[in-house]
Amino acid sequence: MKALSTLFLAALTVFPLLGRAQFGEGSMFLGPHIGLSAYEGSPTFGANFEFGVNKPGQLGDGMLAVSIRGDYTSFDWGSGYNWSLISLGAYCNYHFKVGDGKFDPFLGLGLGYHNWSYNYDGPSGGDAFADTWNSGVYFAGNAGARYFFSRSLALRALLGFGVTFFVVGVDFGI
Repeated sequence: MKALSTLFLAALTVFPLLGRAQFGEGSMFLGPHIGLSAYEGSPTFGANFEFGVNKPGQLGDGMLAVSIRGDYTSFDWGSGYNWSLISLGAYCNYHFKVGDGKFDPFLGLGLGYHNWSYNYDGPSGGDAFADTWNSGVYFAGNAGARYFFSRSLALRALLGFGVTFFVVGVDFGI
């Protein structure tokens, strides 16, 4: 554990020296994330892929990017109901130009599909919520930012509505 901590601290020291980064046309980032779901505040696990679609400056000072995000969450009401949700969404994000590009704020809107499933393990006949939450299309929005440690490593955080309302992740340039 001590060796892993030392390696992590060394990486955080070296990565900022590797170069400046700015999300740009053709940029592609992929990374895992954790967060809180909009349903019962349960933990959410997922991944995000994002790529830049235009040159900076073609749409104001910033640029557009498209991202695809998948999330999984589950929760238990403590009464025999166990819910799980798998979602896949596509987002269009506008990245604002700020300073040297190490800090990359963005706003976006998205559309996706979520698939609900549940398991009832309670008394017979207590299956009252069977059809209350249906799978289907959802609308979402987010406000977030990346902080680049190097051209190929960034920390990502966002607030939003839809499936999750808070997410923190690590993105790797590909």
